[in-house]
Amino acid sequence: MAPAVVALAVVVAVVGHNRSEGKSSFVVDLDRDRVDIAVQIVTLDLPELCEVDLSTSDPALRAARLHRLDACVETGMPTWLKLRTDAGPCRVAGGTARLGDGFAVHLDAHALCPPLAGKTLTVDWGLFQGTSLEHTSVAELRVAGRDDVDRALLSRRHTKLRLSLPQPRRALLAGALACALGLGFVAIAARRWWRRRQHGADRA
Repeated sequence: MAPAVVALAVVVAVVGHNRSEGKSSFVVDLDRDRVDIAVQIVTLDLPELCEVDLSTSDPALRAARLHRLDACVETGMPTWLKLRTDAGPCRVAGGTARLGDGFAVHLDAHALCPPLAGKTLTVDWGLFQGTSLEHTSVAELRVAGRDDVDRALLSRRHTKLRLSLPQPRRALLAGALACALGLGFVAIAARRWWRRRQHGADRA
């Protein structure tokens, strides 16, 4: 295909790109009070998100635009995604961008939160707010090490995803151990009381 035809096809695709789909995941680490964030979009979404167009064959220009994309994602992720618990807001940081297979673009970050165990985590989706792009993300929210997954479609109209978080396993184990120890002490005390009572009865 001639270069002029390829360029025209790219322009038509960009101009007609008003809807897109992607996916995202939020993995909660209860032990570290951290949420790992992964968002996948496509390169055609980038002009709306970061005013970056990667449809160029010039290596120097492409490298410059990738650098601009990195800077945009680093500063943008804390504003595009708001996470909070009952105890207060989380701090989103570490935003990075990397190109995947085909047209995929992966945006990664993490959130450091107040103690998460036993709380409700709320994700507030803000990507592509204020743009003309109708983007829908198939989102998964789960606790690391557990099989249960909460799923939702996030978009400009549906921005909230919530998950009630359990106590971490170590806390549950500590609670079970404390309960077992308590029952053990009760059993020992009851046995001593019974022996003293029996001893008193024998003496009588």
